[in-house]
Amino acid sequence: MSDQAETSLRVAMKAAIFNEKSQLLILQVSKNHYNESAREKWDLPGGKIKADEPFMNGFRREILEETGLKNFEIIRPFSVQEWWPMIKGTKTHIVATFFICKVKSDVNIRLSENEHDNFVWITTDEIDNYDFQIPGREVAYAAFAETQK
Repeated sequence: MSDQAETSLRVAMKAAIFNEKSQLLILQVSKNHYNESAREKWDLPGGKIKADEPFMNGFRREILEETGLKNFEIIRPFSVQEWWPMIKGTKTHIVATFFICKVKSDVNIRLSENEHDNFVWITTDEIDNYDFQIPGREVAYAAFAETQK
């Protein structure tokens, strides 16, 4: 039981956002981010859902906060992942649902000031050029495969 008391649980929502050129949006985590293990790594947009917040409202809030995107189409969920990073000295169990989403190619990305330093649109051939935080690389490959169905 002591392990449970020392582990925090977070429910998260993440988006595999594709533009009209079939490129995937990824974000670079800030070098000053509170999660030291994620600093300067690449990830999909999204984040933690608040305890009193409906699931999809939290998803849209997180995407807006991290990318500035209001108008995106949610296609379907395609993956559920879990991982256990250390965040601020606490072992944290994160359970995340990943969704395929689409936007028009001419969207304007506005990054959150404290969480991300950069963004790129990538193709499946470029995934291995980026240092992803867990489970980002695996999910990026799965997202591209899902769009081929």
